[in-house]
Amino acid sequence: MKKYLLIVMTLAVAWTLQMADAQITRATGGSLGANAPTTNLNVGINYTNPQAPLDVKSEIRVTSAGGTNWLSFSTPGAFHTISSTNNLGLVANNNAQINFTLGGSVRTTMLSNGNVGIATSNATAKLTVNGNCLIGDPATVTLPGTYKLFVQGGILTEKVKIALVGTADWADFVFADNYRLRPLSEVESFIQANKHLPEVPSAQALVDDGGVDVQSMMAKQMQKIEELTLYLIAQNKKIEALEAQVNAIPK
Repeated sequence: MKKYLLIVMTLAVAWTLQMADAQITRATGGSLGANAPTTNLNVGINYTNPQAPLDVKSEIRVTSAGGTNWLSFSTPGAFHTISSTNNLGLVANNNAQINFTLGGSVRTTMLSNGNVGIATSNATAKLTVNGNCLIGDPATVTLPGTYKLFVQGGILTEKVKIALVGTADWADFVFADNYRLRPLSEVESFIQANKHLPEVPSAQALVDDGGVDVQSMMAKQMQKIEELTLYLIAQNKKIEALEAQVNAIPK
C-alpha cells in the first residue's frame, strides 16, 4: 500500500512541476479552483495574468512525427497548414478557400485554384487588387493621381506591351490625304521660339505633369517619324527633278 501511495505522490509532484508556469483565470480576472466552470476562461502559459482565451508568453511549436514543424487546422472538407522548413505558407486542399476578413468583410481570399485576391474574391486572375498598389516605402512615396500601381526604384522586365484603346491612339492619320504637313520653315521658326518640336511636350511640361505617358509619347514620336518620312519623300522628288534638269542640259 505504501508503494502505491509513493507512486501517486510522485506523479502528483511531477504534474505540479509541469503546470507551474500555467495560470487559468476567468475572462474577467481572478484565479479559479479545480471545480470552477469551464466557460469564460483565459489560459496563460508562462504568463500569470492571461488577457486572451489562450495567452502564450513565448513561441509555439508543433512537431510532427517526422521531426518537421507543422501547425495544422482541420475543418470539414478542408485542410489548412502553416508549413515547415522556415517557410510560411497556407495550404488549402479539397477545393477549399482561405479568407481573411475585417469587420465581417472579406479582404483577402486565397482560392483553391491558386488565385489570390486583395479586397476581392475575383477567381479569374492569379492576383487581383481592388484599389491602388504601392511597391516600395510608403513613408517616402505618395501615390500620384489615380494610378493603380506605383513601383519605387523601377521595373525590370523582358517585355512590355501597352494596349491601345483604338486606332486613333496611333499616328497613321499623318498619311491621310487631308493631313497638313507643316513647311520646314514653319517647323524651324517654332523650334527657335519654343526649343522643342511642335506638338511634343517640353521637358518642363513633363515635369509639371508628373512624368511621361509612354503610350502617348510613343504615338507622338511615331507621328514625327512619319512626318520626317513625308519630308524625305518630298525632298527626294525635288532632287530627282533637279537631276533630270541637269541631265537634260546639252553637253
